[in-house]
Amino acid sequence: MKETEKVLEKIFSKINEKERDIVSLRFGFGKEKEKSLEEIGEKYKISRERVRQIIEKIIKKTKDVFDPKVLNPLFEEINSQGGAKIEDEIKSEKGKEVVFLLYFDPRFERVKKTKNYFSFWVTNKEVKEKVKKFLSQLEKIFEKEKKTLILKEIAQIFKEKEGVLKEYLKISRVIGEREGVFGLKIWPEISPKTARDKAYLILKKIQKPLHFRELAKLCQIKEERTLHNALIKHDDFVLMGRGIYGLKEWGIYNGTTKDVLIKILKEKRKPLSKEEILEEIKKHKLVKPSTVFAALIRKEFKKNPEGKYTVEEI
Repeated sequence: MKETEKVLEKIFSKINEKERDIVSLRFGFGKEKEKSLEEIGEKYKISRERVRQIIEKIIKKTKDVFDPKVLNPLFEEINSQGGAKIEDEIKSEKGKEVVFLLYFDPRFERVKKTKNYFSFWVTNKEVKEKVKKFLSQLEKIFEKEKKTLILKEIAQIFKEKEGVLKEYLKISRVIGEREGVFGLKIWPEISPKTARDKAYLILKKIQKPLHFRELAKLCQIKEERTLHNALIKHDDFVLMGRGIYGLKEWGIYNGTTKDVLIKILKEKRKPLSKEEILEEIKKHKLVKPSTVFAALIRKEFKKNPEGKYTVEEI
């Protein structure tokens, strides 16, 4: 920090008060929040382009007092992490003044913020394209496969070190991370927005059905019935009975007891005894044995001489 302060003092000694203020406002020195080119332009009654030109001119006329050695540790650190680092992290870890000094050092190149990427810095031009290509390909994989991946799986796909890819992933505005898994930020698994999204994540994490009251408690929802009404209308959830919900992706059959029995017998493609049926239906519905036996009397089901059941469609 002392090295940085010395360099900044030398730079500030070569510019006037207005220029010092513009630089301080733009980069948010001290406790100030960074101001946009438009905001600074409004203060000095000049255009945003003129503000940009002034900052560019300041950097050019003070480059002779900049000592690249002050940024050697950061250069080595970024290189060791794959050659790219998100700008916001440099600010939080090293300070806003260091971000300003990066513009003086030709070893660093800034990549502007876009709809797909946050602003980031690279230590060579090849890395810039490498980062963009990696994030673009991974985004396409997520869109095609429609499933989350852990960092180890991503590293195996791209044959790259996990530590390097972790830095690259921070740069994306499209791909996000939640509890160690990565996916598209628009996915509820990554950015849950509604109570239904949160309930989905909880069930997926614990991998067992839960009563809607327990789910509401875990989701920190006071109105339990509100969650119950939201889940019952959504295809991702299956009401197994008695207020208990599971996920459709677990292979749970939805429908009445009769509907579920038909699906079970169709899937097994062989006659099942009452005991086998009761064991199977437990995976899909929480109903009393008497309810199951009452359904088996229906015309859709046939009982063979061995006392086992089939369904007409088999």
